[in-house]
Amino acid sequence: MFTTETGIGVVVMVVFAAIWLAFMLWEDWGQAGKTARARASAKANGWEQDEMQNTITRNGAIIAYRLMTVGLFVVMLVDIIAFGKNVSEFAILWFVCMVFEGVYRAIATYRATKDDEENPPSQSALAGDIVKRIFIPVVIFADLIWKFWR
Repeated sequence: MFTTETGIGVVVMVVFAAIWLAFMLWEDWGQAGKTARARASAKANGWEQDEMQNTITRNGAIIAYRLMTVGLFVVMLVDIIAFGKNVSEFAILWFVCMVFEGVYRAIATYRATKDDEENPPSQSALAGDIVKRIFIPVVIFADLIWKFWR
């Protein structure tokens, strides 16, 4: 059941997941104001203690979400590679997490560029982006379900 080949597959998958988590957390670290440019901007705007506490709380929630997403990925692939289990429940939960991530990023990008005077975003473009980020994965996932669970 658990051979050297599956062991190597599990190790490769865990290393990939660790690298993936590191890149996601590094990106969140930069977006949360940990870069020199973001710190200078925060200092110029005169952040107060409440705002900094809110940022710390939000960062903790983001890290927990990232750990959950990568953890689901690891559990799902270990069950597939090492034990040959059906992981459709984990796959659906992971899929929902990825769709939520896409919608969250679309809304965060809209909020970040909302005050841009030269090129302001439109709400219809935001709605179209959200629909696209939901519709395309649902179509792909439904196609996979149609092919493999008939």
